[in-house]
Amino acid sequence: MTDQTNSIRPEAEIEKHELFYVVISTESDFCNLYYDDREAMGCYKVCAPSGLAPSVAAVAALGAVHSVVPIKHLWRFESRVFDGDGQEVEPDYDLDWYDTAEEHKAYVVK
Repeated sequence: MTDQTNSIRPEAEIEKHELFYVVISTESDFCNLYYDDREAMGCYKVCAPSGLAPSVAAVAALGAVHSVVPIKHLWRFESRVFDGDGQEVEPDYDLDWYDTAEEHKAYVVK
């Protein structure tokens, strides 16, 4: 897992990056979720370097979010990635989320 202090940055640091949005949702009943996982649902703004293949940028975005939003029972959640225009992007699931986020310095925007 990456150092969390490097995974969240202020919006002012955005340059030469593209915005992506990671939406974490669940169909599970809220009271059946692991207590600490209940805070994970939401939409997270992520910066990934410009010029990456969309599927690689999507993986980097997932890694950046999951580096700062730990989920114990990940199987109960769905994570979807959207580009800055609102189009869903399919991640390359052959890549490791955390390694890809660290390699490309993707980060969650405060």
